Amino acid sequence: MNMGKLKGKRVVITGVSRGVGFQIAMRFLAEGAQVLGVARNAANLARAARELRAYGKVCGFVRADVGRPPRGGRSRLRRSAGGARWIS
Repeated sequence: MNMGKLKGKRVVITGVSRGVGFQIAMRFLAEGAQVLGVARNAANLARAARELRAYGKVCGFVRADVGRPPRGGRSRLRRSAGGARWIS
């Protein structure tokens, strides 16, 4: 990727607490994107949040299961993401 190519872009990354989702978030933050991270496990999400904040501008973190959101949960998550692109 070109440095700064994603600067100012907003993206939602699911599964951000570990593995591929965490690695994608690190890379996007390093490229200047603003990341809203989503994960199911609160403890893992808190750990990932601490680590990822060192890489760039984070919009925030949300504990949610996008595959099985509570009633109205998916709509609330979309509203908090604004016009961001989604990566699952």
